[in-house]
Amino acid sequence: MDVIVSLKKANNLSTLKFIFFSIVTLDIYELVWIYQTNQSINKRLGVKVKSQSYIILLSVLVTISFLDNVLSLLELNNPFEKFNNIIEIIKYLMFVEWSNYARYVLTYYCLGEYNINVKTKSFYMILFNIYYINYLINFLGDTKHINKEPPFSKNNKLI
Repeated sequence: MDVIVSLKKANNLSTLKFIFFSIVTLDIYELVWIYQTNQSINKRLGVKVKSQSYIILLSVLVTISFLDNVLSLLELNNPFEKFNNIIEIIKYLMFVEWSNYARYVLTYYCLGEYNINVKTKSFYMILFNIYYINYLINFLGDTKHINKEPPFSKNNKLI
């Protein structure tokens, strides 16, 4: 579990702080977190969650969304207004796809290396996407939960 613990230490962010930083920065921090976590998982687990081109495309969409939010707040002429809904849907789907891959990487790594069967919920991953992955990294890296059943679970299923 040393690798998972080091992943948690590299992440070093509670889920509540993550949500707060995302709100304050108008979702820019989410992009920073995904880039850092993608690099950290690749370095520590040896598995690539998504390629750099995927992260770059996601950063372009997040930047356009950020500019749209700023221009809307300032009530200026907004060239992105027509495409805002489409950009938001694509951005959300890309976050969900990255989260799904990260979830599979983390669960299969725990199963293959430590024989720990972590049952994650797809519903929570779709609803909370990267916040759920942050929670999962923090939960798995917390050494007091090793060889214990997760809270609010039945039959060792993480909810």
